[in-house]
Amino acid sequence: MGRPPDERLVCIHYYCKTCGKGYKKPDSLDLELYRKAEIDFIEIEKALPIPNEKIRVSAKDIRPVNYGFKSFYELFNKRQLLCLGLLLKEILSIRDQNTKEFFLLAFSASLETNNRLAKYESKWGKVMPLFTVPGFSVTGRYAENNVWGSRYGRGSFLKRYSKLKKAKLQFRSEIVRLFGEDALSAQRQAVALRCSSSEKMPLVKSKSVDLVLTDPPYFDNIDYSRLADFFYVWLRIGLKEKYSWFQPHHSSRKKEVTAVRSEEGIRSFTNQLCGVFKESYRVLKDDGVLVFTFHHTFWAAWLALKKALEEAGFKVVATHIVRSEGVTGFRKKGRINHDACIVCRKAMTPQTKKSSVDAQIVAKEIAEHVAEKVAKLLRLNGGLTDADLKLFIYTEAMMYNYQTVSSLDILNIANLIKKIQK
Repeated sequence: MGRPPDERLVCIHYYCKTCGKGYKKPDSLDLELYRKAEIDFIEIEKALPIPNEKIRVSAKDIRPVNYGFKSFYELFNKRQLLCLGLLLKEILSIRDQNTKEFFLLAFSASLETNNRLAKYESKWGKVMPLFTVPGFSVTGRYAENNVWGSRYGRGSFLKRYSKLKKAKLQFRSEIVRLFGEDALSAQRQAVALRCSSSEKMPLVKSKSVDLVLTDPPYFDNIDYSRLADFFYVWLRIGLKEKYSWFQPHHSSRKKEVTAVRSEEGIRSFTNQLCGVFKESYRVLKDDGVLVFTFHHTFWAAWLALKKALEEAGFKVVATHIVRSEGVTGFRKKGRINHDACIVCRKAMTPQTKKSSVDAQIVAKEIAEHVAEKVAKLLRLNGGLTDADLKLFIYTEAMMYNYQTVSSLDILNIANLIKKIQK
């Protein structure tokens, strides 16, 4: 398809002080208001800060380009572009940089529910954010939200602003509670925030950190930078003159940790991840802790993770299974509903524990531990999928050394679990 699909206004979800909420067919006034917004946009389009970057595609996912959306501005209708362009133009005129960036953050957050891919969820009577699933999901029925904000509606600029303001005030009160009023002064900064690669942190002294809490890429599950472009291209307009990292037209970086399901791709992912873990090892105190979450159904991804940890000098000391989203969160049928929380410490001496244990003995141990966890989780919330079971097996395997787990027969472990459950 050479251009985005045609569209027409088919229904309006309204609120009236007298008659409450309801649905109505668009009348002549509704259609005229939309046409007027289109004309207004065309007249002042060149004066509005609208991104013109092209949407990148990947071998794994070519949406939404295969639906005709070639540039980011095409993901918004003309009325949305008019509202967003006018709003961003005013934000960019703010002189105080901190205030400007606060409003830019609220603006960026509102983009996810004000675009042509934001589906209308009739069951809940509201707009669903674009990235409810980790990808550009093109819907045949999208909802045009009120960009500015009204009494009802989801993800408007006003609601995003209010949410950020509430978070800022709460953060301030928490800092005061923990560190006192002095922590808010310029002389005593309780928090240092930097934008840089975690592979090299020269400003952080060796053995000075108690805890490294990180979130490594879930192998090839999510094309992070490609999805981040949706927000980045708008933010870039207001931040490229201030920050060098907003000067490129897209958010991808050469040092981005990415993965491809090939022998070379897995090796590259392992080496990149190991480089980050090695720097974490350097800055951690000898009794420090490294904690992160991970999930994937591809066994090679876990082997890469385990190898990267060991080569960086870490050992896994504990694992925890946690629900990755609320029970009402949208998840595709059969997908993983849980995350593995991995807790690591420095391996001060070469790892020998369980290193020479026979793989069959390890498989039995893993099966017994997983069966126990599965029974417990079923009692708590139920709804475990085959993908979840894989996750539990892979997570438990992290407690053993790489040489042992690389030779495990995962299917055999799954069958052992089923026998135990019977």
